[in-house]
Amino acid sequence: SMFSRNLLVVRRLLDNCCKAIQKRRFRAPLPMESKSSRRGGARKQWDPVNFKGTPFNPLSWGSCVVEIELDPVSLEILVRGVWLNLDIGFVIDEKQAKKALELELAAAFNFSRAFEARWGKAGVNHRTSPPLFIRFMGGTKSQAGPLEGLGSSLFVPAFISAVSQATGFYFDCLPLTRGLILQYTEA
Repeated sequence: SMFSRNLLVVRRLLDNCCKAIQKRRFRAPLPMESKSSRRGGARKQWDPVNFKGTPFNPLSWGSCVVEIELDPVSLEILVRGVWLNLDIGFVIDEKQAKKALELELAAAFNFSRAFEARWGKAGVNHRTSPPLFIRFMGGTKSQAGPLEGLGSSLFVPAFISAVSQATGFYFDCLPLTRGLILQYTEA
């Protein structure tokens, strides 16, 4: 959960302390101290009898589109691009969050393909990633939703859907290997 709520809360508290010190820096002698705290969000407690309230912590929402190219002869899959739109609330460090998502997407890709597809452009090193377009939406929320696991939980079904559309077969298992695709074409 390194780039999720816990880190966002701690970074916001540190940011508040730094701003407070900045305001006092020329008026107070060194050393300066600042304290900041956070209370839990005011959410309606879950009433299981009447099914009212909020049973979950802040949620994150997202969508993912994966563009692939399938070689009809070798059945090799090439990921040409990944588009990810996320609503996770306020993001303090977008660069770090994007890095975490990129690593998570690459790991999810390796898991879903059984190392038989390419993550990048044709003819280049397998470690070169395809174009990744990550967009954060809803940055005005006061609370941050979870980020961990979001990239992989969105990428894998989008990847399977893209391969299913390219082949015309519905796949419901992982990893998507050449042998599996060949089995579906022979059936």
